[in-house]
Amino acid sequence: MSRILIADDNPLSLQFLLEAMTQLGIDADGADDGAAALTQANRQRYDLLLLDNRMPKLSGPDVLKHLRTIGISTPAIATSAEVTPALRADLLATGFAQVLEKPLSLATLENALRPYFAMTLIKPISPETSHIPTTDITKFGPLLDDAAALPGVGGDRIILHALRQLLVDELAAIPDEFARLDKSRDHAALRERLHRLQASAGFCGASVLAAACTKLRRLIDAPGNSTESHIEELRQTAAATLVALRDLSR
Repeated sequence: MSRILIADDNPLSLQFLLEAMTQLGIDADGADDGAAALTQANRQRYDLLLLDNRMPKLSGPDVLKHLRTIGISTPAIATSAEVTPALRADLLATGFAQVLEKPLSLATLENALRPYFAMTLIKPISPETSHIPTTDITKFGPLLDDAAALPGVGGDRIILHALRQLLVDELAAIPDEFARLDKSRDHAALRERLHRLQASAGFCGASVLAAACTKLRRLIDAPGNSTESHIEELRQTAAATLVALRDLSR
């Protein structure tokens, strides 16, 4: 039976991808870091690997390199929350067959996986989902965009609700996490945290939050820029998004 291994250290991203495989009728196993992915790929034969570029312990490229050195030639696709032309070229040169940018839609996944699996959507994407109105709750604008999020989960509101509950847990920890990162001035750790938060926000249709993450990441990478006001802006956006998510659950 055909099977895929999915590795992603972001719990929300991993759950979305596993749910997507269920909808596509593909058996899937999940790993929450590169080391776990390497262990699983050694133990079991897979028809495809879907590896996140940046993970703890071992990155996606590191996992692929290790597997190739021991003779495992399973085809692999890379995922990343921000794909630049240079990163895409590097990942393809490493041996990945494709590079997909997160957040992914179900349709994008289906197209990417079609060469490897015979798929039938268990829950077809409804054409009406693109017309679902957005949720505009606060002065920050449409913090939760259902029209953007639902096509990615095949129009399944139950899956979207489950993903947003994970985002609630993630956002609740943001104030303490960012206070520690701000105090330590560890830009590498802050950049990595923003990378994961951007992916989570994208899967949930939290487009304002995702844009704030992208903006702050770019400022960190630009020498001489002050990030203090933008970190505060991100905190406020995260707080407003958390309120919006909790309001939806009432």
